[in-house]
Amino acid sequence: SMLFIGIIIYSVDLKKIKFSVEMAAILVGRFFVSPVLIYFAAKYIHIPVLMEKVFVIQAAMPVMTNTSIVAKQYNGDYEYAAVMTVVTTICSLIFIPIYMYLLN
Repeated sequence: SMLFIGIIIYSVDLKKIKFSVEMAAILVGRFFVSPVLIYFAAKYIHIPVLMEKVFVIQAAMPVMTNTSIVAKQYNGDYEYAAVMTVVTTICSLIFIPIYMYLLN
């Protein structure tokens, strides 16, 4: 899937990609809403602390790499899916260390 994403990113004109409401929604959902929901759900169901931390970090991981392959298979916007995989992977370099610090 990383080869596919690399090929798609190479063929996409990155100048055409603009920051949009959809992109902001994906980033907010991926890096804020999802980890916060998991954090409170873990507090509610009383799981071990280490497991809680792992679940929160997993909730803040980038978009799955196979998303663009599935989008291509089902005639979706696979270029956008590949771009969002790259964008969320880059953003995770910022957010994952922040969550690691906050969870300690």
